[in-house]
Amino acid sequence: MERNFGVLQGQKYRGPSQKPEDTQGIESSVAMTARLDRFFQDILPAAAQQQGITVLVSHGGALSCLMNNVMLPSGQVVLAPNVMPSRFWNCSITEIGLGQSPATLTRWADTQHLTESSQVINVDESL
Repeated sequence: MERNFGVLQGQKYRGPSQKPEDTQGIESSVAMTARLDRFFQDILPAAAQQQGITVLVSHGGALSCLMNNVMLPSGQVVLAPNVMPSRFWNCSITEIGLGQSPATLTRWADTQHLTESSQVINVDESL
C-alpha cells in the first residue's frame, strides 16, 4: 500500500512533491516507515530461504521509503559497487539478492526495458 494521503486521497494534486505532514488524515512519514519496516521484516526470512524469485510490486513512493528508510539504513541490504541510487521510476525494476546476509542490491530502478516512447512519469506530475 502506498501512503494514505487523507483528504488528498484520490484527488489530483498539483502542489509540491512533499505533501504537508499536517494534511488532515495523512499517514505520517514515521508511521509509513514503521509499517514498511514491519512488512520487510515479515517477508525477509521467507524470501531469503526460497529457491526462486520473490517479486514485490509497488508504487515509487512506497519503494523509495522502504529502500531509503528501512532496507539500507538497517544494513540488511547493501549496494553492489556499480549501483548508483536514484529515484524509483514507474515501471522500473530493482533487484536484490536475498540469499546472503547482508542482501545485495544489484539493480536500482532500471528502466532500460521500456521503449523510448514510454512516458516515465508519476500520476501527480505533468509533462
